[in-house]
Amino acid sequence: VGDYSGSHFAYSSDGINWTSNNPGSGQFAIATDHNGKYVSCSYKNNVAYYSTNGGRNWTQITNPTGAAWGYDIQYGNGWWVCANRGSSTVMRSQDGINWTASTPLPSSSNWQGIDTDGKGHWVCVSRQGPVAYSTDNGATWSSANIANSTDDRHDIAYYNGRWMTVNR
Repeated sequence: VGDYSGSHFAYSSDGINWTSNNPGSGQFAIATDHNGKYVSCSYKNNVAYYSTNGGRNWTQITNPTGAAWGYDIQYGNGWWVCANRGSSTVMRSQDGINWTASTPLPSSSNWQGIDTDGKGHWVCVSRQGPVAYSTDNGATWSSANIANSTDDRHDIAYYNGRWMTVNR
């Protein structure tokens, strides 16, 4: 679990008893590949970390673009994808360690949430309304058609053929 203030990570094997550690500051989002790797990124600082031992130890990852990392990160279909809150940059990686920038999102909005159907289709939502989608594991992005396109969208989720987004 990443702390909003960036002061602690915590891990637990039972969800009841937790151990904290602090690899660095500014962590916000975390994702797992469900095979033992966790990746956490920060939108406040140009830092991201990965762990392969259940969160006990973290190794810093370098962002090759020099931009801040994203507000949200997800894993699916063999890809880690992280959307940058302050720009149109999307970072993606197949191993969670070596990252490249994809083609930019359609606008330079406050990109807030990202999710995948696990089959190569990704959707990213913005606090300023736009929604973008990718059908190639985040390599290229296009604008989606959405009602109330200026709503403050906070997050997105996918399950069983249905995408759901919520406003703040």
